[in-house]
Amino acid sequence: MMSVEAGALPGQQLAMVGKSLTSAGKDMANVVYDIQKDANAVRVDDALNQAKEKALSLMYDKTTGFSSQKGINALERESGKPLADEYLEKYQQSLSEIDAKLGNSAQKEVFSAKARDLMAQFHGAALKHESAEYQSYALSVQEGTIKNSMNEIGLSYNNPVAVDSAVQRITEAGTNLGRLQGKAPEWIDANNRKLTSNAHLLAIGSAIEQDNIKGADAYLKKYSSQMDADDILKVKTQIGKQVDVGLAYQSVDNAFVKLAPSIITSDANRAFNIAIGAESSGRQFDKDGKPLTSSKGATGITQVMPSTAPEAAKLAGVPWNEELFNRKMTGDPTKDNEAKAYNEVLGRAYFQKQLQDFHGNLAQTYAAYNAGPQAVKDFRDGTNISGKNPNKITTPDGIPPFAETIAYVNNNMKAFNEGKGSFQKPSIKDVIDTVDANMGNASPQVKKLAQDYAISRFKNLEFSETQRNDESTAAAIDGLVKNGGNFMALPADIRGNVPTKDMNRVIDYAKRVATNTQTTNLAVYERLTNPVTLNGMSDAKFASMRTELSESDFKKFSDQRDSVRTGKAVAASSDIPSGPINEVLSNRLRNIGIDPTPKDSDETGQMRMGAVKRFVRDSVYEQQQALGRKLNDQEVERHIDGLFAKSFEFRKTFMGMTYGDKQGVPVLSMTYSDIPKDYRNAIEADLKLGGKTKPSEGDVLGVYLKIKMKQKNG
Repeated sequence: MMSVEAGALPGQQLAMVGKSLTSAGKDMANVVYDIQKDANAVRVDDALNQAKEKALSLMYDKTTGFSSQKGINALERESGKPLADEYLEKYQQSLSEIDAKLGNSAQKEVFSAKARDLMAQFHGAALKHESAEYQSYALSVQEGTIKNSMNEIGLSYNNPVAVDSAVQRITEAGTNLGRLQGKAPEWIDANNRKLTSNAHLLAIGSAIEQDNIKGADAYLKKYSSQMDADDILKVKTQIGKQVDVGLAYQSVDNAFVKLAPSIITSDANRAFNIAIGAESSGRQFDKDGKPLTSSKGATGITQVMPSTAPEAAKLAGVPWNEELFNRKMTGDPTKDNEAKAYNEVLGRAYFQKQLQDFHGNLAQTYAAYNAGPQAVKDFRDGTNISGKNPNKITTPDGIPPFAETIAYVNNNMKAFNEGKGSFQKPSIKDVIDTVDANMGNASPQVKKLAQDYAISRFKNLEFSETQRNDESTAAAIDGLVKNGGNFMALPADIRGNVPTKDMNRVIDYAKRVATNTQTTNLAVYERLTNPVTLNGMSDAKFASMRTELSESDFKKFSDQRDSVRTGKAVAASSDIPSGPINEVLSNRLRNIGIDPTPKDSDETGQMRMGAVKRFVRDSVYEQQQALGRKLNDQEVERHIDGLFAKSFEFRKTFMGMTYGDKQGVPVLSMTYSDIPKDYRNAIEADLKLGGKTKPSEGDVLGVYLKIKMKQKNG
């Protein structure tokens, strides 16, 4: 550009230069303005972005955003302001802070205009959330009212005032609920009826659950007008079923009341049954059809004296009926059974009176029933009995020295101590027949229901009795082990609770514990080798099996049970692998034509199999002890195959003389008859000396196998 001095320019030129400078200034001003405008726009956009981010945070933050405020928390604020207003103030505050950071009035003006739109949108979103939460809360309140009212009806079904009040609250809440949802009046009415019907269903169900069938039926009659037809039919069906159930259960209850004495015979009933068996052999009539009468005039099945019969009737709480007492056989089973039953009622009451008067002394009670209570009291108290010499006859304490009475008492006491006198237990068929007789014209479905319930109850009763007996027997056995076999040293309650059927077994076991001669019943042993049987027994049942096992065998089975049932670890060498032994042994025996699973009725077969299994198990046990570990399945198989491969050679004997050539008999196929007679005799004699009074064929076989195997092994 050419430089020109100012003074050197002509006037016209100077004017032109001035004009050019003015134009350039305007252009520059325009450029500056545009730059400022763009800068304002950028700053405003940034401010708006900040405003939008703040709005999003106030809306959706997980803890502080208004959308996270739910239910009552959205409707009742600590600030005391509506949620939308509270959050709008927060947003306005944030916008003010953003506005304060803007650089000029132009930016503030543009931002303010657009911020008003953002606030309007934000406030609308907050109002929408607040409204939705209000509606949701209002709905939940109404639903809660309905639910609580229904529960109240269920609990207060027998309180009409409470029911009517709850129904009204349900209707009101249902109406409010429908309105909140924008439903039509027709829909609201139908829904209220359904809600009310459901509430009544709940109430009737509560009555049925409490076995108040009459109450359920009365409730239905009162409120059926407020229920749907389908619900009415549903309830009718439920009530009908419960009536059927009630009829079935009541019939079963009545049957068990009738059969209870024969299901579990009490000791008092056993004692009385023995008494009348000895008196009349259970007969009410003689061969001529007259009431059975003794030489002294005792009458009927219980041999009650006519002079004491009226007193016995009074004791029994029944009217004295002389005609019935003396009734002859009519040929009509009903009348004849009536006479027999009446006589039995009198005799039982009289017997129980003697049992009470003699303070439970059964021997004296029997004597009183036979000879009369006064004779027993006189002899017991030392009063002389005319015409009798007590020194010539030995009697139990308090028993008159009459030969007939002494024999009667001794025989009855022996029978009682042996567990006799129980009623014949009814079978399941007897129970079902008795139940059916109580049900009249009930439907087949109801009868089936009653039969199923009767069967279940009968089995549970049997199980409970068995469990109780096992526990009592187990307690006595445990006490004998601890005290060295002294039965009389057991606490009286333990001795008294031993079931009569187990008494002889327990007393015999006490003797064997005292003399250290416990032996194993091989039939029981055979059954216990089945893990399912062994582990399926209750602890009490298994403990009661101790009387049937030697101590070593009991311990082995006990360890085996503990390892399975409690997870208690046992020494590997003592852990008998029952499963593999049974499987391999059964296969090998079947291969040589021997049934390894004899029936329960085949006691000889069970004894033999018990002897074989005991021999094999002991052999495996000894092998494991020698190795110091448990045999695996393959080793068990090889060990048993080795036993099958061995045989014993011997000559047959007859009357002590041998004959024929030596014969080889496989070890595990031997039977009792394969054992030479001289061996059998010697083993049986040794077993008897060891406490086995009646050795079985299995016992002898088991000992012989062990002896010969030890000889064969040197």
